[in-house]
Amino acid sequence: MTRLTRTLFSLFILILIALLSTSLSYSAEHIENTEEIEKLDIYTEIFPPYNYIIYPNKKDPASVQLTGYAVDLLNAVFKHINAPQATSNIKTVSWATAYALIQEPKVKNMLFSMTKTKERLALFKWVGPIADHSIVLFTKKNSKINIFSKTDLSNYRYAAIRNDIGAMLLSNENILSQQIKQYQSFKHIIRKRRYLGRYFAHPMMQNRRAKRDDYKPSAVRVTQRYVP
Repeated sequence: MTRLTRTLFSLFILILIALLSTSLSYSAEHIENTEEIEKLDIYTEIFPPYNYIIYPNKKDPASVQLTGYAVDLLNAVFKHINAPQATSNIKTVSWATAYALIQEPKVKNMLFSMTKTKERLALFKWVGPIADHSIVLFTKKNSKINIFSKTDLSNYRYAAIRNDIGAMLLSNENILSQQIKQYQSFKHIIRKRRYLGRYFAHPMMQNRRAKRDDYKPSAVRVTQRYVP
């Protein structure tokens, strides 16, 4: 992973126990008892367009619905194998929390979706891939950050989600831990947006859909490191 911002990664649905196969196309053939799936604690994060929350009834704040590309795909798998799970069983937490929970010993947890890397490969059981995406460095449009090569990376500080792929890739590029400020979620990073100025860049998926709590697309730019 030497080309940090131009490397393509595959998003995978992560399964911690061997209830599903390694391919969505023949999952049902490897499940002897779908009742076991009901014992799973399923976690996801708010990460549009893959997983996010909508409010079908704007007058009723309680009318929360989890949706997104990955959610629809998981529902299709559960329907195909007649699993007793539903979207309502999925727990939405921060990425850092979910990533810690699924690594607890002797638990049956599931997390979707996750970028598959060499470091994570042996930690979990995998189902996928479901999509490809690019990890890029974003910064404020009026910042003076200029990253033209790998050597330029060490000149700046970074804001990243704790234990997320962005923080991992920066570490792989020998960026010192004190240069990477890790937050619980992307929303926490946005709350600190006044600090993300001249010296900060943020690694994230290029096709991540901007929401009202995010930077406006007109206010940010991809650093030069990504430009072919």
